[in-house]
Amino acid sequence: MNKFNKVVVLFACFLFVFNLISFDVLSQNGKNETKKTLKVGDQVWMCENLEVDKFQNGDPILKAKSMDEWRAADKKNIPAWCYPDFKDTNAHLGKLYNYFAVNDIRNLAPKGWTIPTDFDWDKLVSYLGNEITGGKKLSSVAVIINGIVSDKMGSFFNKRPGSMNLDGSWGVGKSNSWWSSSKFYETNWVRYISSEGPMSRRSPGPWGEGFAIRCIRKDLSISEPFIENEKFEDIKTDFQSIQIDNQIWSDKNLSVKHFQNGDTIHFVNNSDDWLAANEAKVPAWCYMDDRPINGNNYGLMYNWYAVNDPRGLAPKGWHIPTVDEWKNLINNLGGDTLAGPKLKSKTAWYDKSNNSSNLNILPAGGRNFYGVFHLGIGGSVVYWTSSVFNNNKAYCVYLGDEKKVFNGETEKSHGYYIRIVKD
Repeated sequence: MNKFNKVVVLFACFLFVFNLISFDVLSQNGKNETKKTLKVGDQVWMCENLEVDKFQNGDPILKAKSMDEWRAADKKNIPAWCYPDFKDTNAHLGKLYNYFAVNDIRNLAPKGWTIPTDFDWDKLVSYLGNEITGGKKLSSVAVIINGIVSDKMGSFFNKRPGSMNLDGSWGVGKSNSWWSSSKFYETNWVRYISSEGPMSRRSPGPWGEGFAIRCIRKDLSISEPFIENEKFEDIKTDFQSIQIDNQIWSDKNLSVKHFQNGDTIHFVNNSDDWLAANEAKVPAWCYMDDRPINGNNYGLMYNWYAVNDPRGLAPKGWHIPTVDEWKNLINNLGGDTLAGPKLKSKTAWYDKSNNSSNLNILPAGGRNFYGVFHLGIGGSVVYWTSSVFNNNKAYCVYLGDEKKVFNGETEKSHGYYIRIVKD
């Protein structure tokens, strides 16, 4: 590469980073401070965790100096913060806040900033690809600041890892957890990045836990799902065909919103409608947790009335496997005990020498008759078969977090995923 080309490349890198990194002057604890901010898509995030000990109006926030003080504040509904292990020597690890500090009307975030909603986190995940890869990207994408290549983007999101559990234990280096401002029963949703990289959404216990806070520009924060109103367009899912013995499988879950003839499948986005569709035996689909982002990440959930509809759910040339076809796949991968890890393997295409499948099966939960989501993302996953058990039940295949694969019967009103097989 000649000198001219090198200059062009360096200038392009500068422009790219210039659009990502900026500096904002903000009032925090009564002081004007310059803070680095990171632009991701059309969002602007602070590059550091929140470090205030006063609300916007100047009222002090209680500093808990021991577990007894932390628990006392929690029992009395008092906003509080602490350092990890309640030690001032851990100040470099940053402040953790309790539930009451996050939800206080006096506002914890500096003016012009806010604690991100659950939907803000969804939008960030969408920019980064999905929950599986998003955390890794925040931890591993190099950026340039003032002409110097930083270690990792983790210098912005993983700088001070950890969270405090109800028992006061502090997991430095094991995870990252941040509050959102979105309510979930008696607590708020939290975003979590494991030490392995994936980012997930979880609900902490209703009392006693402490997490960090990362702020987003208030005028760019959203309070509803960022994806446009449902237009019933099929999710664009390009899948690979994987041959295992005499079967050809797709490597992604089904994501169609129309039957083969073009008829729209009924869309459900709440528990009451899910129950109503099942009582009427109407074919229906939904997103896991009723979150559109999960459709892009994991595919769609269907009730069995959609599976069994004569209009055809699978694309032409493909079909929903019978329970015997699933059994054949499981046997080819070593049986019930050995097949689970191989079905989830991402290391290789199917290879008879090690029975690795690379079917990319992701644990993404299920939904019951009443519309309640269960199992949860990151735990287990259930797939429909096309085989009928009786008037009320059909066969399914369950991959548990204990790695064993089960097949059995379940209510047709449940919501599960579908993996298709070539005719």
